[in-house]
Amino acid sequence: MQSSLQVYRVTLEVKGPVFIGSGQKLTKKEYIKRGKRVIVPNIQKMFEGFCFKHLENSYEEFLYTSNTLTEWLEEKVKARYLDWDMVEKWKSYGLNNLDEDWDEKSCIDLFIKDAYGLPYIPGSSIKGMLRTILLAYDICKNSGKYQIEEIKKEIEKEIEKEKEKRKEKKSDNKFYLRYHAKQLEDARFNRLQREKGAVYSVMSKIVIGDSEPLGLDDLILCKKQDRSTEMVDNKINTLRECLKPGTKITFPLTIDTKDFPYSIEEIKEAIKMFADLSYDCFLSKFRGTDRPMENTVWLGGGAGYVSKTITYALFQEKGVQRVAEILETNDRKVSPHMLKMTQYQGKDYCFGECRIHFEKQ
Repeated sequence: MQSSLQVYRVTLEVKGPVFIGSGQKLTKKEYIKRGKRVIVPNIQKMFEGFCFKHLENSYEEFLYTSNTLTEWLEEKVKARYLDWDMVEKWKSYGLNNLDEDWDEKSCIDLFIKDAYGLPYIPGSSIKGMLRTILLAYDICKNSGKYQIEEIKKEIEKEIEKEKEKRKEKKSDNKFYLRYHAKQLEDARFNRLQREKGAVYSVMSKIVIGDSEPLGLDDLILCKKQDRSTEMVDNKINTLRECLKPGTKITFPLTIDTKDFPYSIEEIKEAIKMFADLSYDCFLSKFRGTDRPMENTVWLGGGAGYVSKTITYALFQEKGVQRVAEILETNDRKVSPHMLKMTQYQGKDYCFGECRIHFEKQ
């Protein structure tokens, strides 16, 4: 009996730095800035070194000051209590600092890591990305089904209600459309029935595993940078550990073709459609931005509102207007009105941009 399962090895090639946050941060007292590098110390080794040099009391006093760890160590090196060769031995791992013009008192948002301390991409992050892409694809291909016009009208009514509440300063609810988003997802994906009649999602028929572990040397330090349509950059002191361009991420993907309504070719078509839609409705408004390749996807934090939304697919030519209303901006030519960028080795990159490849096993 032939199996209905199809197994693929999927590769994501990082084109723009990718950030998947762990929710943890390094404070100014937990990392060391050395020129264009950041040293992330092993705290236990570092404290043992302080004890060996009889600096434990001085270190404890430092923790109650406003100084950074870098500043405190510089004082101790200048006083010849320590030297930088010793500090290097405490290193857990290092990060290339791509831009010296940043405040070393800023926190660093950390990339998610496995039990062995190695960065990886959770399968849930990949599945969430594909879920958004497939939902947008299904809305565009089957716009006459699933009461979509009724849902659109409900969303428009909610947007108008929220606008009035904001005028009266009676609401700051950022999640007021969450119910309607779930309503759309349920209408599109909840097509299967269990024996007792419970409805469940076709997305349960695609299984995506966590990526293979990556190396700590795949991580770089990125600074957030907002770019306007006039090509004016606003650099923000938000620092993130990111996967550097050129990194290749591999993970397993299994499809139960019996119940999953999309073939691998349709998934590829959906990816191309989403990339084209993102360009036509948003990216093209920023001078010098090329149309993305057909296998382009955007993954992770900092990739921007466009990569996480189905608004453009839902409202088509009115998409920019609706997004502007949702985000409370006045720009009707492009919304959001900033492109999420960063720099690496002197070049500009869009956060989270990747190329995806499927290989059947």
